[in-house]
Amino acid sequence: MIVVVISCKKHQDLWPNIFKRNVPDLYIVCGGFEETRLNGNIIELKCNDFYEGLPEKVILAYEFIYKNIPFTHILKVDDHDTDFTSKQILNIESKLKIILNTRDYIGQKLNSNPPDRKYHFNKTSNDSHWKTQEYSGEYKPWLGGGETYILSKKAIHCILSEHNESTLDILRKNEIYEDLMIGKILFANGIYPSEVKYGIKYWKG
Repeated sequence: MIVVVISCKKHQDLWPNIFKRNVPDLYIVCGGFEETRLNGNIIELKCNDFYEGLPEKVILAYEFIYKNIPFTHILKVDDHDTDFTSKQILNIESKLKIILNTRDYIGQKLNSNPPDRKYHFNKTSNDSHWKTQEYSGEYKPWLGGGETYILSKKAIHCILSEHNESTLDILRKNEIYEDLMIGKILFANGIYPSEVKYGIKYWKG
């Protein structure tokens, strides 16, 4: 299992402490670069690095990993919402072995009620069409990204079958909530979320 930390250039000051945890197979994802490449353990993406760019950042990160980095599962975490250790990550793989082998989409917080369709207001860049546009898409049960979730390689394949580098224009127009987007895609493919507490401390804010 690899750990994928979703970050941005604005939060580069957090990276040293994240790497100090000495978690094996941990990669930090950041947008705003001229080309997509792996720079050490940082996945540099040619994509929007602002709030509204989170859906494309997640898709492009998963696509890059799928094509270039061997893995069985991805543990997705946000750079500022979680506190985890190398021991905790190893415990997940050992204690949840059966679950990881039988479920493709697990996480610590299951969401099923539609949130505020204006949640992203005052979070996007000023020139984004999402600055004043409400989310009008559907809702399906999804796992909160701030609380972390785990995806199998099968789940990643399903996600990339729906969205990848070739569909970014459609994605940018329709998706603003990256974690909900993942839940919707998987739901449509018969992969449903499972709430499992695996010991990673999280907070929102």
